[in-house]
Amino acid sequence: MTLITLKDILKPAREEKYAVGSFNILDIQMIRGVIEGAEEEHSPVILAFGDIHSKIVNFDIIFPLMVKMAKKAKIPVAVILDHGMSFQSNMIALKYGATGVMFDGSSLPYEQNAKKTKEIVKIAHSLGVSVEAEIGHVAVDKNKEKEIYTDPIEALNFMEETNVDALAISIGTAHGICLKKPQLDFDRLEKINEISDIPLVLHGGSGVSDEDFRKCIENGISKINFFSRNSHAIAEYLRKKLNGMGNEPYYQDLVQLVRDSCKAKVKEKIRVFGSNNRIL
Repeated sequence: MTLITLKDILKPAREEKYAVGSFNILDIQMIRGVIEGAEEEHSPVILAFGDIHSKIVNFDIIFPLMVKMAKKAKIPVAVILDHGMSFQSNMIALKYGATGVMFDGSSLPYEQNAKKTKEIVKIAHSLGVSVEAEIGHVAVDKNKEKEIYTDPIEALNFMEETNVDALAISIGTAHGICLKKPQLDFDRLEKINEISDIPLVLHGGSGVSDEDFRKCIENGISKINFFSRNSHAIAEYLRKKLNGMGNEPYYQDLVQLVRDSCKAKVKEKIRVFGSNNRIL
């Protein structure tokens, strides 16, 4: 249908209380899996590429590819940089066609996070590109020793000060594969949603139950990032299929398997997030 900005793809989601899935990709087969899954579910979707994965494929290759494939899609697609850890990475993503960037200054002191975010917002908005930021710190996997929950008042000040288009918050999720079910702070989410005029974002969705995803959406979450469980599901599917192959497997045999597995997981989450059948 069209390539659109992060702001434009999230506006109806917030108004109609569903969430748009943001699915990180690593290659062309994952891009195809995400887009085809969204098309079959008649859902808007977000193609994301994480700053951390630039060691796998360069920005100047992956972003033009995402943009080109998004433009050919039958549904609205936003192309974003996920967890851009520096000013430079955000600028490179803008250069190569991202319609949304995320500056992750969540590990910085509030003042530094706000200052750096404002700089990126000013430049991105001048180019018609949306910006997501993060306040509070979503921990990395199992023990969550570094979890810093988002303070509602700080979140309000941050939104007003930076003029971001979407805000990722910390309410108890963790990046990576969780070893136990996250205990989400829904009271905190409700308070932040009450004072927020912009879409809220949930990172670290692995381990979150479908019921809790839906409760988060009901209370203001409009974008949900989903990568680790998708990556794991693809790898497990490949292992199962390879183990079951009686003949000699070849690399080209894996291409369709990656796409099919990715598409199946994307479709499953789209239905959970409630964005299916939003596009006529």
